[in-house]
Order: sequence, then C-alpha cells, then structure tokens
Amino acid sequence: MALRFLGAFLILALGQGLAYAQNQQARVAVVVGNNLGRDPARTLHFAEAEAGKLAALLRSAGDFDSVITVKGARREGVEEALAAARTQLDRAHAEGKRTLFLFYYSGHGDQEALELGSSRLPLRDLRAYLEQLSGADVRGAFVDACQAGALTGVKGGRRAP
Repeated sequence: MALRFLGAFLILALGQGLAYAQNQQARVAVVVGNNLGRDPARTLHFAEAEAGKLAALLRSAGDFDSVITVKGARREGVEEALAAARTQLDRAHAEGKRTLFLFYYSGHGDQEALELGSSRLPLRDLRAYLEQLSGADVRGAFVDACQAGALTGVKGGRRAP
C-alpha cells in the first residue's frame, strides 16, 4: 500500500514539465531494499521486491537519468551507491543542469540505524551522506523501516505509536 501511494505521488510530482525537464534537469536516485536485518528470524518478504518495483517506476514514469538499485547489500554497498550518485550529481551540476536526488530505503531499521544484513548504517551517517549531495538542488528521502522516524527529527517530526 505504501509503495502504491509513493508511486502515485512520484508520478504526479515528477511528471510535471517532463519535456522541459529532460534537457534542463538531471534526476538521480538510490533505491535500497534489504530483506535481512541483524536477526535472521525476522526476515522481510517484500522489501527487496518493493525496491525493484520503485526503481522500475522511476525509470519508466519518473524519467530518472540514473537509478542505482541496491538489494540485499551490506553498508558498504549502500555507501558505494551514494558515492556514485554524488559523482553523477556533481557532473550534472557542473554542466549547469538543475538536479534532483531521491533516496529510498525499505528494510529493517531502528531509532539509530538502517539494518543491512548483519551490518548497520547509522541514521546520522545517512543524514551526513544526504547533506553532502551539495550538487543536488532538490533532495528527498523516504525511509520505510520500523522506528526510523529519528531521521526526521531535524525537521520537527515526532515519534508516534
């Protein structure tokens, strides 16, 4: 259900002015799905599949120039994807293009970190990576993980039951 809502939102939000944007804007996304967390007994069934579906949607309807999809990877794989996105955004920005970056994660997480198999990516590190994307005019992040609301605290979000 959340993926359908997100997909509809992205199509509406990103579909505006596609003809103009194709030449004037670079769109880059990092889409991460991980079914495994630290506890192997709590395997998710759809996180990686959702990431694949969203990546396909961004390519087909979102007109993204680059969608870096990471499934079932450890922390290092996500960090490599974020570094590749930064390189692409910096290049597009240097060419004078407006840039849009989207990060999406589906998987296990807690108030402190995303769980990537047996490894963890602390939310403070993820926030730092996203802030380093200085070449992006617009940055968005969707984190679909239990208790990952700590990431939004800087914008005034509050934990809820």
